[in-house]
Amino acid sequence: MNIILKEDTAHRPRPSVEIASSFFADASQSDATSARFFWDPRDCARILRAAAEPVGLDHDFEPLDLSPLSCGKDILLTPAGVQHVLLREDCRSLQIAVSGASVLRPLRLYVDAIVPPRHLKFHVAARSF
Repeated sequence: MNIILKEDTAHRPRPSVEIASSFFADASQSDATSARFFWDPRDCARILRAAAEPVGLDHDFEPLDLSPLSCGKDILLTPAGVQHVLLREDCRSLQIAVSGASVLRPLRLYVDAIVPPRHLKFHVAARSF
């Protein structure tokens, strides 16, 4: 699992490519199956938004733990405290903007059941990833 810290880049150049409407992208030499690209959820309706809570001992269901997942996993931490989780498998990817508990530990992840109409088809597609 790769962890990327998103810093305030106003005064410092970055080694990655900055693109409008994105937070972070790999160098342009990466191919489509291995490139990491994090979209800004304010500009992209394709991002699944979720809230996370730490797992308590009083629940009888399996917590979400990212570490055993076999797909590619990258986490982008923004200065605002939002954790962007990018799950990748072949040419498919799923980006989840997570607020709340740390995604580095087992947690409970909640998504809205009612989403704005402009996000609905992306929300349904993300849940079937």
